[in-house]
Amino acid sequence: MINDPVSESFLCYNFAVIKRIIWDVVLVILAFTCPWWVVLVVGAGGVILFSWYVEFILAGALLDAIYGGTARHWYTHVIHTGLFAVILGMIEFIKSKIFVN
Repeated sequence: MINDPVSESFLCYNFAVIKRIIWDVVLVILAFTCPWWVVLVVGAGGVILFSWYVEFILAGALLDAIYGGTARHWYTHVIHTGLFAVILGMIEFIKSKIFVN
């Protein structure tokens, strides 16, 4: 039973999901407690480690919701979301050119 390939792949999948959830929780905690650039660095690490880590964009939206405030210009409310979306796209593009699957 221990050498069963189905159970081994299931455990590997669960470990990957658990690792991603832990990274998400850390990212949300950092969004509330640290400056935006710390969230940017940790989130970019998540984009590098995981495939299409869209939680990175959600962290940008969370930062905009928390720190966006009342500004005169509309773009100040979505600056982190847009920045994080562009960085996600750039890193995924670079990953597709570097890693051969």
